[in-house]
Amino acid sequence: MSVLMAVHNGQETLVEAIQSVLSQQYEDFEFLIADDGSTDETWNLLVQCAAKDARISIYRQSNIGLTKSLNRLLLLAKGEYVARQDADDVWFPDKLCAQLCVMDDNMSLGVLGSAAATLTREGAVVEGASVVSGTLAVARALACYNPVVHSSVLMRRSLLVKHGVYDDVFDCAQDYELWLRLKKYCGIDNLEKVLCLRRESPGMISVRKARRQRCFALRAKYNHLSWRDVSFPMIAWGVKDLLFIVAPLKLHGFARTVLKSARQMVSKASTL
Repeated sequence: MSVLMAVHNGQETLVEAIQSVLSQQYEDFEFLIADDGSTDETWNLLVQCAAKDARISIYRQSNIGLTKSLNRLLLLAKGEYVARQDADDVWFPDKLCAQLCVMDDNMSLGVLGSAAATLTREGAVVEGASVVSGTLAVARALACYNPVVHSSVLMRRSLLVKHGVYDDVFDCAQDYELWLRLKKYCGIDNLEKVLCLRRESPGMISVRKARRQRCFALRAKYNHLSWRDVSFPMIAWGVKDLLFIVAPLKLHGFARTVLKSARQMVSKASTL
């Protein structure tokens, strides 16, 4: 197995994220970490961590962004499975074991995520929304939004070799574009169990980032979805995305209302 991490100026949370990987109950993996042009203490921390655990291999490069960094690491990866970790997220100790058990028993499954909780800046753990699970339900949800947490996934590397790695045109929503592309060839699912924590940060609520994210999400849908995928929830979600992209800030509350309604529609449709 190969675990991939790309980090840029992550000194505040990096060590905790790395330790959550090294503390996995499943121990047979390589841990490839790219320092993507950091200007803080990230590289020195990586050197210290690598000196303590032979599973870690570190690489230093100029800043090329997350997508290209992950693709570089994928070229170096040797494992049958590939897992993703972000430098500010935390895995629970049983994450890899739980996912491997499912993946090994279901060869048609190509991507497996999990439920995730939020780790606030005050250190509190807040349960997230219920995760979409079941390959059919996830496929329906993918037509509307990304129901798979990037740092929770375990993927078959053979699928990436055969059908392509991350599209480096996408500096945002690169994971969503990949899921939409891979769902044509394999099952994508989520475990309902919470196996990771996503750290709350200012970047998560950045309006500028949210708009760019939604622009690339719409592009991914345009590239990979067909008329067969069109549904009322999909249209509602598209309207929400457009509102976030073009509307002034005072209308974002309305956009969030549309988002909530669309999510509820997707959940109901998934249970039919």
